[in-house]
Amino acid sequence: MEQPTNNSRRYHWLIMAAALVIVVAGMRAIADILNLVFIAVLIVFLCLPLLRWLREKGLPDMLSLGLVMLLIVVIGGALVVFLTVSTNQVIDRLPAYESRLEDIQTAVQGQLDNPDIAAIYNNVVESFSFQPFISIAVQSLRLFAESLSNIVLVFFIIFFALLDAFDLSRRLHAAAPEHHPLLTRFETYTKSVQQYMLIRTIFGLIIAALQTILMLVMNVDFAVQWGVLSFIGNFIPNVGFIIGLIPPAAVASLGLGFGPMLILIVLYTLINNVVENWLMPQFMGEQLNLSALMIFLSLIFWVWVLGWLGAILAIPLTLLVKIVLVDAHDNLKWLSAMMSAPSSQARDEATT
Repeated sequence: MEQPTNNSRRYHWLIMAAALVIVVAGMRAIADILNLVFIAVLIVFLCLPLLRWLREKGLPDMLSLGLVMLLIVVIGGALVVFLTVSTNQVIDRLPAYESRLEDIQTAVQGQLDNPDIAAIYNNVVESFSFQPFISIAVQSLRLFAESLSNIVLVFFIIFFALLDAFDLSRRLHAAAPEHHPLLTRFETYTKSVQQYMLIRTIFGLIIAALQTILMLVMNVDFAVQWGVLSFIGNFIPNVGFIIGLIPPAAVASLGLGFGPMLILIVLYTLINNVVENWLMPQFMGEQLNLSALMIFLSLIFWVWVLGWLGAILAIPLTLLVKIVLVDAHDNLKWLSAMMSAPSSQARDEATT
């Protein structure tokens, strides 16, 4: 009697694996549309507390919605203008940096006495050029301009999602029992993502502001632009800090020298570590409840599935999978334990 049961379990897991492959393949095929929807949903999560606060102050629903949408339009429009102008400014300055690199090459060549070392150095430096960076910058600007048409679609998704948010909770509770497990998990997921995004946004602004002040004091070119890049990179786990550090460090090395560049790297890193690894966890708590390995693997997976926007969406989407899907099945407790942070796992084991 056990053989059919074992076979049915094998078939069950095979079907689940096949369904997972199909879902992932489908997500990759429509990644462009999914990215717009996911980004819009994240913005909605960020705006919901403000929307609720306005309603609690006695403002009518449509006026509250209108004020929130106006804020989104103002911030989005300012960001579009800022990124467009900044990209053009950086592109215009790249030839000057290339000229500076050639001057450094000439100065170093004069200090090299050994012909063999000089020949190796020349080969290395001559193989390096800013032209690829110019091409990448121009291509990025072109792609950014082409993506502006998608902003309208994102705007309407946000508008209708916030419009539904007024009555969504009541409809969900009407469609399911008060303590339905799926509804409870969805509410837990919503609160976790809201807390994660809000704390990430607040502390990302603090980190970016401190790093921008540092770069302004050190007279690093495009300090404000690199500050915005640092803020965006704050939403990318593990590698976002490195992405935000490389451009200002490179510019500082060309404009200020290697000594100031090293000082910038040390202080830039110190600011990030103090705020993100000491201050932010005190507010974040353990709501995220994902292990460091899972965060890193989720980053790789979602970038592979959705493209570069998957780096920003990795944590919210992984939380969705864990809280709503994995934690819902008793036979996946082992997977939930592997995905959870060690301290959370230890606490759960102590209480069971």
